[in-house]
Amino acid sequence: MRQFKKIKAVVFDWSGTVVDFGCQAPLAVIMRIFESKGVPLTVDEASGPMGMLKIDHFRELFKLDRVKQQYIKKYGKEADDTSILEFYSLFEPMLFKILPDYSTPIPGVVEIIEELRNKYKLKIGSTTGFTKPMLDYVHPIAKKHGYSPDFMITSSEVLRGRPYPYMLYQNAANLD
Repeated sequence: MRQFKKIKAVVFDWSGTVVDFGCQAPLAVIMRIFESKGVPLTVDEASGPMGMLKIDHFRELFKLDRVKQQYIKKYGKEADDTSILEFYSLFEPMLFKILPDYSTPIPGVVEIIEELRNKYKLKIGSTTGFTKPMLDYVHPIAKKHGYSPDFMITSSEVLRGRPYPYMLYQNAANLD
């Protein structure tokens, strides 16, 4: 316990860390969108930018050489911001339909959080590539199953999401 004296808080990501092992919900939706638009992705491509604000995630996907070439082959030009926004516009409606199935804590998470709080007196923070409306949807479900951090911040609430540290800075400030 001595090693925890200087640590005051632990910050966890949401999707893939405390809920939705493997980030299956956003991954499935992203892959479905690109497939439906004639630009199929591999799992590695789709999951590469995971954790970023989702619109930034889409932008990163369109920078991949193979994806860029597929898009050009299908649409006769490089994707511009309008094209990217068109793909992205399908994301949230599709995600909200399946989020309830991916919002319960991963086995063991609730017990670990309880131990960190009770035994080590640590505060629990969180970050996510989800937007605020997405987290506002997921959090009550996770809370009902025993997971509720002391502070939550989404990538849509800061200047820039991952890989920038702004969500972590907000956690540090709010959790002291």
